[in-house]
Amino acid sequence: MKPPRFAVRLLLSFAAFNIFLPAAFSQSNFWQPSNGPYGGVINAIARDSSEQMVVVATEAGGVFQSTDRGATWAAINNGLTDRIVNAITVSRNGYLIAGTDTEGIFRSTDKGQTWAAANQGLITKTILFLATRKNGEIFAGTDAGVYRSTDNGESWAAISNGLPNAFFYAIAFNTNGHLFVGTSGSGVYRSTDNGANWSYAGLQGATVYALAVNPATRDIFLGTRQNGVFRSTDNGDTWAQINSGLTNPLVFALAVNSKGNLFAGTAGGIFISTNNGDSWAPASSGVSHAIILDLEVDADDQLLAATGGSGVFRSASNGVSWTASNTGLAASTIYALAANSRGHIFAGTHFGGVLRSTDNGASWSLANGDLITRQVYALAINPSGQLFAGTSGSGVFRSTDNGESWSKINTGLRSPDVRTLVSNASGHLFVGTVGEGVFRSTDNGDNWTAANNGLNSRIVVSMSINSRGHLFINTFDGVLRSTDNGDNWKLINNGLLSTDVRAFEVSRSDQIFAGTNGVGIFRSSDNGDTWSDASLGLTNHFIRAMAAHPRGDIFAGTNGAGVFRSIDNGGNWGNLNSGLTNLQVRALTANNTGYVFAGTIGSGVFRSAQPATSVSETEEIVPTSFSLEQNYPNPFNPSTTIAFSLPRLSHVTLKVFNHLGEEVAALFDGKLPAGRHETKWNASGWPSGVYFYRLRADDNLVETKKLMLLK
Repeated sequence: MKPPRFAVRLLLSFAAFNIFLPAAFSQSNFWQPSNGPYGGVINAIARDSSEQMVVVATEAGGVFQSTDRGATWAAINNGLTDRIVNAITVSRNGYLIAGTDTEGIFRSTDKGQTWAAANQGLITKTILFLATRKNGEIFAGTDAGVYRSTDNGESWAAISNGLPNAFFYAIAFNTNGHLFVGTSGSGVYRSTDNGANWSYAGLQGATVYALAVNPATRDIFLGTRQNGVFRSTDNGDTWAQINSGLTNPLVFALAVNSKGNLFAGTAGGIFISTNNGDSWAPASSGVSHAIILDLEVDADDQLLAATGGSGVFRSASNGVSWTASNTGLAASTIYALAANSRGHIFAGTHFGGVLRSTDNGASWSLANGDLITRQVYALAINPSGQLFAGTSGSGVFRSTDNGESWSKINTGLRSPDVRTLVSNASGHLFVGTVGEGVFRSTDNGDNWTAANNGLNSRIVVSMSINSRGHLFINTFDGVLRSTDNGDNWKLINNGLLSTDVRAFEVSRSDQIFAGTNGVGIFRSSDNGDTWSDASLGLTNHFIRAMAAHPRGDIFAGTNGAGVFRSIDNGGNWGNLNSGLTNLQVRALTANNTGYVFAGTIGSGVFRSAQPATSVSETEEIVPTSFSLEQNYPNPFNPSTTIAFSLPRLSHVTLKVFNHLGEEVAALFDGKLPAGRHETKWNASGWPSGVYFYRLRADDNLVETKKLMLLK
């Protein structure tokens, strides 16, 4: 048979074409913040004496400031090198003092425009509380004692004489000038000489998270981890438990307003007492999160509540009703992102549950319905468009109405700690758990069965599935594959230099990428049988997320260096962070309108500024090496795409040979500029079998790959 003529269509990649674009366009930001999801875990709230400024300390997003009493917020983190902020206070002269988790205390003397470390005198860098006394002294509780500053936070002196070896979570000052501190496991301690000496003041064995003084009665109140609220009417000599009506004994915060009303923030909402603690009543109407980590009352008795996942809530009605006060407060930590066929984006958060955007991130709304847990590690969407959420501690939930309502579906699931979740083309679901391995459901999640044959380690860190339905997981033993719907697993670590894979992705050409924790990215072109390093261009090798764009680009999110992109199927990677203000990226996805979304630790979701038609034009990424990609699809019938990358202008020949080495097609012969290029081979005139395609550039760079035609 005479070979037919082969129509060659060579496509310059957008990145290569970008060299002809105006400079102003190519330098525009790739990323822009989406409008949220707003909220997140708020550890502490403070205000200045003028009542005009409120600041909040977040779990991972640093410090946010409001100059309109909480109506709107803006991040103020310039110079703050640790974004995990446990405590915040405002000095008498208006300086902001922030206590971080690992880098000690930071101070801002310009209302948050800049921050500088202020650790002089500290022997520890873990700060657990900060408080400013009316006389201007500032106190810091740490994991190694209590400190005091008399110079607006510039330097610190230890005041721990008589204190136990404990963590210190709270402090209060009574009208006599006595100090009280709450400890981890050692109850409460008192100082009558301004911290020079301390003595035990009761509740041995209790962990005290909160302290407050009612100025009207001079009584002292403390909130504990397991035993609710206690009151002392004799300056801390004795304590009485006062929990009538308090339905949750885990108390994180206490506050008193000018009327003497007490408010308790618990793991089960907010409670109010109008009779000095003798009885309590719920006061959480409108608060969408049960965990309350801090409470603040201003001079007008307006209340602010810091939640453990849904940001800040405000009440001007003595706690009768609350409204969210999160505009601009992009402090959410995103664990998972997923997009459905309608282009809707779902975000699984750390203690904030699930949020949904139907307008490409322009706005977000809660999609928690009756989701009973708010720590969502994994999201998946089946071919019918139903949404599944894997949680930490409560197993799997299903929503059939786009997140409006949820049902728990754990029958047969022996572990409630689900870290990864996928659906195959048949709608079968697979979850990876901590401790019990893999479970499979063939009935839309109604029932689960273990699928662990061949697994030694039952801690599943990551999971993916390719177009053939083959499953890939990572455990402590490395990467395993199942080609029979999870019935059996085989270890496939050949060439893989790390057994700690945090993210998988399958490219458009069905190549498998494994992002490791410290050794970069590995690629397999043979269904996982062998792996090769594919980290060229990466400056950070701690991979936390990967996503394949429908157009073919591969994105990788890192732990501290933002996002990298490959336009040549993993041959080269280029940093892609313009506009991305948080470089801790935990989740990535792309929707069907072409936008790319990045979920961060502490700054919510970022979105590509433009969709697929312009995604690769916003930054120029020129390959740094010569590479030939595996054809896709493979096997194929009758057409397949072959792509390759050039680091410079080169003379290129691309030919196809049969198994005897005979040339059957000359696909291209000529010069091409640097960039990624594609061509198609239509093999309708050739019999089934194995063929080879060979790329030669400048007569000295040659690479050959195998392809299979199946008719």
